[in-house]
Amino acid sequence: MKPLGKNSSELVVMDNNNENNMSTNFHPDDLDQDGKVTRNELEARSKLERSTAQMKIAIAALTAMVTTMAVLLTPLISDERIRSLSSVFDMYFLACASIVGAYMGFSAWMTKR
Repeated sequence: MKPLGKNSSELVVMDNNNENNMSTNFHPDDLDQDGKVTRNELEARSKLERSTAQMKIAIAALTAMVTTMAVLLTPLISDERIRSLSSVFDMYFLACASIVGAYMGFSAWMTKR
């Protein structure tokens, strides 16, 4: 990618073999495939990556909650040990549920914005 003139908001993606012809393989950030990566396209890509990361974090938290609950319901861990760690489990489930709830709430809010 090369900066296009003095305007730093656009980048031109050139073919490595011949700089006079535009590449038929467009840069992943070039959403409209015009051969120029604009600042808006970079921001859109950044928002997409951020929302994907947030979704993965929420899925991991939900999976961890379900897995922990499944392990606690099996006879692998004694009742006495579960009772002694109940306050820790309370905070753990509250934290995981907060992550999942925040993701769902912010996702709904962003779609209405």
